[in-house]
Amino acid sequence: MFAATVDLPAAIVVCSGVVTALAALGAAVAIFRQAAIKASLSTIIEANAELRKANDDLRAELATEKEKRAVLEGRMSIFVDEFADRIVVAVMETWRRTHPTLGEGANT
Repeated sequence: MFAATVDLPAAIVVCSGVVTALAALGAAVAIFRQAAIKASLSTIIEANAELRKANDDLRAELATEKEKRAVLEGRMSIFVDEFADRIVVAVMETWRRTHPTLGEGANT
């Protein structure tokens, strides 16, 4: 009952063969593109890791430079304070020398 043979026209056989070949070709292209995308992703991940490391190095260098700057600003502050004190003392001594009547013990 089910043992009957079916004759297919040649055009249907050729069309199904072409569709099968195109499907196989599409699958091959998809696999090739997937491999290319994975390779690109790997390259991007490596470049990203290198950039992160470079960024971390720059941040560490910036922190070091900020510390150096703070130290130098502190030293400059001390220098300026001492320099200002010396100027005040020198002006006072010069004033006393040029105005002896206003020296120590004089009534103003």
